[in-house]
Parts: sequence; structure tokens; C-alpha cells
Amino acid sequence: MPRAKKLPDKDELWRLLSYDRKTGRLTWNWRTPQMFTETTRSREHACAQWNSRYAGKEAFTKINVGYRCGSLLNQAVLAHRVIWKMVTGKEADEIDHIDGNRANNAWVNLRSVPASLNRRNACLRSDNKSGCPGVFFNTRRGKWQAGMLVDGRQIHIGFYATKEEAIKERKWAEVNYGFHDNHGREAATEDSNPAA
Repeated sequence: MPRAKKLPDKDELWRLLSYDRKTGRLTWNWRTPQMFTETTRSREHACAQWNSRYAGKEAFTKINVGYRCGSLLNQAVLAHRVIWKMVTGKEADEIDHIDGNRANNAWVNLRSVPASLNRRNACLRSDNKSGCPGVFFNTRRGKWQAGMLVDGRQIHIGFYATKEEAIKERKWAEVNYGFHDNHGREAATEDSNPAA
């Protein structure tokens, strides 16, 4: 999803939405006629129609590449970015879902980090065969190879006779380079979201 324009301020977001920090759910608040513009129908009519359809219901229920998203004031938004601004009052460059479940917007699962740290808390790729990121069997050498990407730089860790040795060295390197404990875990599913 493309990066959205700047979000409304914190007070405006709280006027439009409610947020449950424990579940990560956003809910549409009731609106007043003053929040609508007069068109071919009255403000009161537009307000009553909107409230009957949305007020009190969960917001941002669409999923796009794992993230909860939707529309806010005619703008496509990601729920976790809205939540971050609601709670902190600030726009975040990158928001990491600590458990790897992009749909889990519980407050304890969100953190603002630079992109480089966000990549140090990634799920295991679906095409990984070793069970550990950066570890694969090098058929040309006939050995297990371990490596990693750190701040755009490819780091060669080494070649090993067994997969277990390669994984052990890769895990040590993750600690050394400040990777999150969750890095390389199985990809989370929406089913593991406490808000689901």
C-alpha cells in the first residue's frame, strides 16, 4: 500500500475513532451533524445514515499484505499508523509489529523503529528450507552456508559441515548485530491476532 498523506491530528483521530490498546481494535465513534457538509441531503440525514451504518462498528477490517487498512476522510490508511498517531501524537517512519503478525495492533505489539531495526525482526521467508534465515546448503561447496544482510551490507558468516553448526553461528551473529529475539520465527497468521 502506498504511503498515505499526513494523518489528521491526535484529537481529530480520537474524535473519529476509539482504540482498545489490549485488543488493537479500532471502532468508529458516533458522529454529529456538524461533522458533515450540506449537499443535496441535509447534514442530519447524512449523519443519521453514517451512524446507522458505521458507528460502534470495527474500523479498518480490510487486510492488505497482512496489514489492517481502510479509508479515513477519503484517504487510504493503515490502521497501525493511525493507532500510533492516536496514542503518541506523532507520525512514525516505520512501525514494527513485534510478534510478526501485521494484523495484531495491540499497543504492546507496536514499536516505532528505523527501517534497519524493523528488518531485524522479520519472519522466516516461506521459501526458506533450513528453518533459519540466512542459512542454506551451498551445493557448489557441499557445505552449509550462513550469512546475513545488515544495514544493506552482506555479511558472510561462514561455511559449515552441518546445518546445526551454521544455525548456531547465524544465531550468535544475530545477537551480535542486535537482531530481535523474534527474528526468523514462523510467519504469524491473522488467526493468532488477539483482536480476531
